Amino acid sequence: MEITSKLVSFIDREHDYLVQAFDVGNLFEFLDALQQYSPEAKKAVDFFLLNFIPMIAYLKAGEHLGIYIDSSDPNLFFKLEANSSGQFRAMLLPANFHTELLSISGRCRINKYSPGNPEPYISHIELSHHDLTQICSSVLKLSYQTEARVLVDPAKRYSLLVSKIPGTKIDKIETKEAISLDAYLEKRQDVLQKLTVIKLDGSTSLGLSYVSARNILFRCNCSREQFLPALKNIYKQDGEALFEKNVITITCDYCKSIYKITREDVQNFQAH
Repeated sequence: MEITSKLVSFIDREHDYLVQAFDVGNLFEFLDALQQYSPEAKKAVDFFLLNFIPMIAYLKAGEHLGIYIDSSDPNLFFKLEANSSGQFRAMLLPANFHTELLSISGRCRINKYSPGNPEPYISHIELSHHDLTQICSSVLKLSYQTEARVLVDPAKRYSLLVSKIPGTKIDKIETKEAISLDAYLEKRQDVLQKLTVIKLDGSTSLGLSYVSARNILFRCNCSREQFLPALKNIYKQDGEALFEKNVITITCDYCKSIYKITREDVQNFQAH
């Protein structure tokens, strides 16, 4: 299946705001066929992706982002990893829970990787009965220190990330009198609403200037070699108990690729 999802960036020069428009396209159909989530799990994953995918627009060339939600109430784990080119992979476990996800208690970890820096920037957010929208707002506020908000319309499979440009020059044009985020969203409500129904072809008649666009693609970089270090450590502890049979079958939680790993593979593995 050819994925048609994209993330398009606009500037509202009159008010000095950035608008990132995420058009899901057929991405969710692809993920549905891959993961086979329960209806409740699918609804949660779709909402998380609508909130978090637009943050790819904040990544500079070569940067990577990881968002990990470890919930104790309810018991679930969500993971999203993305890069500046628009490639991502995501998964939610368990895939078959049957309770509507209204709030989460646990912890959210955000990792940001920059080229040439071996250590990521890591921040943590404690979650106490946070609804899904609150989690996204907390990530934007605490990890990006930006005045921004994500507007999500699951029915239209569309979301907008709206953020204030700092009070500096934009393409040598002086910024105007500041307007708060709440005031901007109210004033430009009609424009933002129309943006969710027009074709994002790089131009609009809504007073927004096109900046850039990138395709949003699911990509998993898993390989059988990536599983060997962990299996080697388990083998050192458990010995032959790891191999009831001569071959272990491992399925990637992201892309469902299946790997066959033998006892000899683990024994001969040497960490670099």
